[in-house]
Amino acid sequence: MSNFETIPSNELVRSRQEKPFETGEPYKLEIGDWNMQFAPNTIRLSETHQKQIGQYTLTALSCFFELCQAREETLAMTTVNQPTALARVDCTLDDDGNIFAYEVEERPSGLGITRLVSDKLSDGNFSTSVLGHLEDTFGTLPIVKRHPEARSDDEYLFGESQVSPLEFDERTGAVIVANQPQLVRSEPEKVIDAPNAAELSSQAISTVIEKGNKLYRVATGAARIVHGAEELPPKDTSFVVKTLQSSKTKGTEIWVTKEDNQALGLGKKNIGVSTWSKIERIAEGNDTVLVEPLIPGVRSKTTDKIGMTAFRVFVTIYEDHVQVQDGVYMTRPSHMIHGASDAITGLVTSPEKVEVYANE
Repeated sequence: MSNFETIPSNELVRSRQEKPFETGEPYKLEIGDWNMQFAPNTIRLSETHQKQIGQYTLTALSCFFELCQAREETLAMTTVNQPTALARVDCTLDDDGNIFAYEVEERPSGLGITRLVSDKLSDGNFSTSVLGHLEDTFGTLPIVKRHPEARSDDEYLFGESQVSPLEFDERTGAVIVANQPQLVRSEPEKVIDAPNAAELSSQAISTVIEKGNKLYRVATGAARIVHGAEELPPKDTSFVVKTLQSSKTKGTEIWVTKEDNQALGLGKKNIGVSTWSKIERIAEGNDTVLVEPLIPGVRSKTTDKIGMTAFRVFVTIYEDHVQVQDGVYMTRPSHMIHGASDAITGLVTSPEKVEVYANE
């Protein structure tokens, strides 16, 4: 795939109301039991956008740390004084052209896929940067312990020999913990009741129990807490509802007004990801939920389909700074952007690998 375009992120701002950016004709690639669609065109993050991603990461992790340290102490906390040594920022561009972060994934997925895209469309230094950082930080390359029900692509970054099942003692229910740094792939509810859950966290390079805790969004000013449907925004406003702790897109619902949807060109069938009645049920079915403004993904075009695109950029975490790495973008004909079967994945590069310090 030598014929591809590199698109500066600054040029994507006009894609909101004007001409959407072209992802290029996607090609298919089988990865294990996944059938992925890859876009040949690459997005190049500006130095300013890299700095904004780094700054939000530092702010979010600081807030996250204060929330979760009472329940969990990870190996990363005792090594770099951060909840994790590696994060992923899911983000878009707002109308002013600045980075708007949807979330900071403190136990990021998609590492293997990003490595494969980087190897195909770039210099392939993503794996060198990430693995080198982890090995330097913990003195050895972490292993991946995956719950039998979990699904991940980690072997495409770490190697198959570094990935093995998370095991439990049949008699006591305790997790069998390896005495070495590890990335744990398990939903919190699968391990929180283990009598030695704290021991598992103590060897983890990212969160285990606090995975997906979104309360930090309130502390950063990105969300507010809602108690019941009567506190929801008015129906003529587009917004996002999130439960307090969840993984992937579970617990996330999006309300999109007809006017906003038509302005983005998604068509009549995509008026909103969720119905108003479902939004109300989520608000009433939980003691508290988070509400955020809807900042849509960047408009994109693949062949004849208009879609929304979000960036998923990885960040390596150090004790006094972070460094922005490469990532991927995902585009779908929907406001809910994630790795569904109709998603198209492309490369996002951070040429300067910007470093951002906490005291800046």
